[in-house]
Amino acid sequence: MINILYMLETGGPGGAETVLLNLVSNLNRKDFRPHVVLLKKGWAYERLKGVTEDIHVIPSQRGYDLSLIVKICRFIRENRIQIVNSHLEDINFYSSVAARLMGIPHVAVEHGNVHLGSLSVQKRVKIKVTNLCTTKYIAISRYTSGKLRDIIGNGRKIEVIYNGVQDGTHRRAEEKSDVGFGSEDFLILNLANLYPVKNHKSLIRVADRVVKKEPRARFLIAGRGKLEDELSNMIHELGLDKNVILLGYRSDAERYLSACDAYLQTSVSEGLPVSVIEAMSYEKPVVATDVGGTAELIDEILVAPDDVEAMADNLLKLIEDQTFRRELGKKNYLKYKGLFTVNTMVSEYERLYTSLIR
Repeated sequence: MINILYMLETGGPGGAETVLLNLVSNLNRKDFRPHVVLLKKGWAYERLKGVTEDIHVIPSQRGYDLSLIVKICRFIRENRIQIVNSHLEDINFYSSVAARLMGIPHVAVEHGNVHLGSLSVQKRVKIKVTNLCTTKYIAISRYTSGKLRDIIGNGRKIEVIYNGVQDGTHRRAEEKSDVGFGSEDFLILNLANLYPVKNHKSLIRVADRVVKKEPRARFLIAGRGKLEDELSNMIHELGLDKNVILLGYRSDAERYLSACDAYLQTSVSEGLPVSVIEAMSYEKPVVATDVGGTAELIDEILVAPDDVEAMADNLLKLIEDQTFRRELGKKNYLKYKGLFTVNTMVSEYERLYTSLIR
């Protein structure tokens, strides 16, 4: 049995946390034993606690906390860890150095949309040091792989493993009434924390256009974040209080995925959006911005960031044309089944772990 240490710096909820949860939950326990170390408690800790007893917290708050490397080395030694698999750039840096010092393989996973020009000197240093120390760099999309190459200079260590999620069609189907809406309402869902990069202001502008032609449209935003008050004021000023609903954080987001008619992503930057994969797994039509690796997920409907008119027009077409809506949902589901299932993702990681130990 191979002892694997999984590390994550954030508390969630979010895409990286969901991927780690799916990976740990579905790992073959006959061949692999997962140990999880987080830097803080939160959503990820509570969810992971339900799937593994080997979960620990090593607190760290500073930007450069070199003592964290010592603590990771101690954990590796005490638990006879054979592989370290970390997610996100800060913990990739610390854990890759620790793994190198302890003489064991390290797998670093980059989830973001990495732009060389937008990175601080500190972040660029961390990525380059990680590349020196890690055994494998996993990019979650071909797009992210290309951006990593721009930073580290070569792709010898880089491998693409797509994110995977559970099949939504296997869950209990939810009716619109189950989530508080009428059968005549057309539900358009967005799952994203309320940060500028998710571009919710454009989403609200899209809603303003759509609702003027289709008053039955309901835009549901599930997520939390620092922009909540600002977005709430914008919704009120545009008179959209009945049509744009801020749901806040929802532990039952899958119920809304099941009940919605369409999914809308308005982000200006993504690596490979897990929420879009989740919508595909529920056989939903998707309107998304053509950013990062999103084009590797869906072939249509992709629009330029901030092209409010195109997003609105495509949503109106989905509202009006039920046949097109169903066909697009089925097409998205088939793409999901071919590349983005949780079983496919886990098998790829298991193959990688086995190859590193040989």
